[in-house]
Amino acid sequence: MTTRTLLLLASMILHGSANAVTRNVPAQYATIREAIVAADPHDTVLVAQGTYAENLNFYGKNIVVASHYVLDGNPLTVRQTTIDGSQPVDPDSGSVVAIISGEDGTAELAGFTITGGTGMPLEDDDNHSFYVEGGGIIIENSTPYVHHNLIVGNAASRRPAGITSAGGGGIRCGFSDGTRILNNVVIGNSGRYGGGIVINYAIAEVSNNIIALNSGGQDYGGGGLWTNGAQSDTLFVWNNTIVGNSSALPGGGIRRFSQRIIGGNNIVWGNRSAQGGAQIHGGGASLLLTYSGVQGGYAGTGNITDYPGFADSLLALLDGSPCVDSGDPNPIFNDANGTRNDMGAYGGPRATGFSFDSPPTVSAPASRLASSAGPGSVDTIGVAISNFGLTTLLIENASFVTGESNGLRVVNTPMQVRPVAVDSLYVRWAAPGSTDVFDTLLIFHNDPAAMNPARIAFHGQLSAAADPRRESAVAGDLWMSQNFPNPFNPETELRFTLPYDTHVVLQVFDLAGRLTTTLVAGRYAAGSHTIKWDAGDTPTGMYFARLTAGNQTVMLKMLLLR
Repeated sequence: MTTRTLLLLASMILHGSANAVTRNVPAQYATIREAIVAADPHDTVLVAQGTYAENLNFYGKNIVVASHYVLDGNPLTVRQTTIDGSQPVDPDSGSVVAIISGEDGTAELAGFTITGGTGMPLEDDDNHSFYVEGGGIIIENSTPYVHHNLIVGNAASRRPAGITSAGGGGIRCGFSDGTRILNNVVIGNSGRYGGGIVINYAIAEVSNNIIALNSGGQDYGGGGLWTNGAQSDTLFVWNNTIVGNSSALPGGGIRRFSQRIIGGNNIVWGNRSAQGGAQIHGGGASLLLTYSGVQGGYAGTGNITDYPGFADSLLALLDGSPCVDSGDPNPIFNDANGTRNDMGAYGGPRATGFSFDSPPTVSAPASRLASSAGPGSVDTIGVAISNFGLTTLLIENASFVTGESNGLRVVNTPMQVRPVAVDSLYVRWAAPGSTDVFDTLLIFHNDPAAMNPARIAFHGQLSAAADPRRESAVAGDLWMSQNFPNPFNPETELRFTLPYDTHVVLQVFDLAGRLTTTLVAGRYAAGSHTIKWDAGDTPTGMYFARLTAGNQTVMLKMLLLR
């Protein structure tokens, strides 16, 4: 943020009215609540660094409640000014901040870490059922401006007697006509629907937010952003980064019901769902998304499917990222420096570079069956390593418990897995002559929250293959080129070259090592061959093609994007 922008922002906040007063916490008021109670319309409650164990309510007042971030623009100020709502006087007042009494667009909440909230019961104005909503922030029949907050570690999952469900772990906004939710980091929250943000029957703008690593969706889906409402309740969604969220039901990234969504320049990537629709579910004609990077693809002008190229500064983009200068070319969307819009939360005219570090998270299969191989043959086996975190995962070392005496050897460590990405660790197996192999692969990594080393049970299974002495091949003689096109949908071609006549098996496996299809199983002549794979109804994802000819095996990765 430029000095000029900071001064303008500070002037707007501190001098929004000729009679406005700045009420300082804790210099003049011991708690934020005391300052809010004392405040008059258009006053500013300015909060110094510290941790405040409070559950706040704006009480219908059009005031600004802000940390010193609005003065210094330093993200560390946000991290060091915390409102902790984990100790409410009553469980029914468990939202950290409630703006529910008709506050208008001059009411602001800015510059805090908001954590520990558990939501509050609220009667839905549409169906008149009761829900526990808004773990971090709850907005109802109000239109505040919520910006530059770190909303982390809140949950809307309580279901006491008489409660239908719970949602909006980070933010819940309902029955609003103009709420603005901009430049926030909504991370690590949970809800039985809408783990990150819920927008319910509200006209609102959600822009330049990081919405990441939120979870839930057990009742109505939606790990990151969940929306519902009338077609006239348009939700505007611009320049958000929605990644790494997960849902038990469809809609890991975005779950839309009937509400109309218009937006662009977003990144929706690496979200997960146990029942499909991992990135976006409930799209259709009423979800108009353009110039966005969506894993698996989404129909719309300018949308792309390339891995965004995330850096370690909370999903900022690396130089050369396909999302840089790829947003909407209309000059009104240009970045602050005048260049074409960068997709994601750091692009567009209102982006502020608001970022924090977050650790990586390692995920690998608990076991791996090496495909059957004949005695004396050599096989290469891929082990998918997923990083669902927001910084680079480093695999520092990987080795087998028994060493290399059983023919198993890791061939590519150390290795790095970029944020919200999947890569493969490769194991070379020189199959012994008489018995199957059972061993444990130890993976040493930099995820502070996971077991270290991670352990993968390995089973190398022998089969009665042809005599390897008859069809031995010199390494490098067997060749397979990268499939083309790649990524593909739904067809791709694989080309391989054989040094002599031999029996060939070409199979496709998914990330978990499960056999997807066998493309080739038979004897082929020496020379080049082209095989087409029609993936048909195979779901979006990374796949491995493994070609075995005689006692030689080669593998490659393929990306199916729908």
